Amino acid sequence: MLTNYRASIVRLVAESFPLEDHDRWMMTPHSALNGDWPARAMQKGNEKAVYRLLLRLKQGN
Repeated sequence: MLTNYRASIVRLVAESFPLEDHDRWMMTPHSALNGDWPARAMQKGNEKAVYRLLLRLKQGN
C-alpha cells in the first residue's frame, strides 16, 4: 500500500500545482502534518496523512 500512496501523492501534486510549485509544496510545513512538510512526513512513513491532505486541498477544504 505504501507504493500506492506514493504514486497517488505524485499524481495529486502534479494535478494540483504548477510544475514550478511542486518542490515548494513538498517542502512547506503544514499544520495537518503536525508541522512537518510533506516530504518529511513521507520520510517518517506518514504517506497516508500527506495523501489525505492533498485530497482535502483538491476538494477545496
